Amino acid sequence: MRFPFVVRSAATFLLLAAFLLFGNSVASAYQQHSVENGNGKPIKIAIWLPETANSGSTAIHPLVLISHGNGGGLAAHADTAEALADAGYIVVAIAHPGDTKGDDRDPARKWLIERIGHVTRVLDYLQSEWEGRTAVDRSRIGAFGFSAGGFTMLVASGASPRAALAQEYCRKATAEFACRLKLDAELSRVVGKDAGSYAWHHEERIRAAVIAAPALGFSFDRDGLAKVRIPIQLWAAEKDDRAPVTANTALLLDRLPTTPEYQLVKGADHFAFSRPCEPGDENRRSCKGPAGFDRAAFHEQFNRKVVEFFNRALNVAPKQ
Repeated sequence: MRFPFVVRSAATFLLLAAFLLFGNSVASAYQQHSVENGNGKPIKIAIWLPETANSGSTAIHPLVLISHGNGGGLAAHADTAEALADAGYIVVAIAHPGDTKGDDRDPARKWLIERIGHVTRVLDYLQSEWEGRTAVDRSRIGAFGFSAGGFTMLVASGASPRAALAQEYCRKATAEFACRLKLDAELSRVVGKDAGSYAWHHEERIRAAVIAAPALGFSFDRDGLAKVRIPIQLWAAEKDDRAPVTANTALLLDRLPTTPEYQLVKGADHFAFSRPCEPGDENRRSCKGPAGFDRAAFHEQFNRKVVEFFNRALNVAPKQ
């Protein structure tokens, strides 16, 4: 199937132009779509296609969904998306309505829940409505989540957070970013005090996940993680002051039922997993990292390891 190169609006054209300025190779085709979401806001998605998917081939391709952090956007992990597309994956970034760049005013109690629903709605769209649906390998679907997106993809992969744990932690750690945002209280509004009173939605089509600097890691206990039965690659940043290692990734490393593939990045801050910064990005909040840390050099290694993990976990033959 040959995929059309889609530019649906002036805003899409500007986003695409930004990708072309990143200085990295771009997958052979890029699309942006707006996915209808029932009574909710439409979900904007960006799709990177591997070269073979645009050559008239009838081959099917593994799929990776990307969930950005709090207030992030479609381009937040563009270089990682490109690396996966270059390796033969169809890659889809989700802009979570109410918690994305340009639309970030929804209360956390709303987007904490709706983010997981966005994952399912986008998967449904890709498998039943998108013009490229016959190219998706339904047995090989992966997830990538950063920060709040890490929380999103953990829940989608089977985890259930505990509001009481979050509130107990935030009473002591008032300076942590998630606690400053009162996410513990917002989580409590969603699930109530009884851990079993809220049934979190899980997405069984996801077969492997990369979780980077996850937020609210302290809200998961062993029982809440017991249903996460897929391979996980877990990334932590040594100098993370938004989702500190000891209260987030370290707890997940200890509590996940199957030991994840764990990577601790020395000298890195929370935003080390976002795309490398370019000239003109100086005022981007994610570009104020620690001195001496070369994000571009790190991403060469990071992207390679992400691709290698998905290849192993989803049983995908490396591209020759």
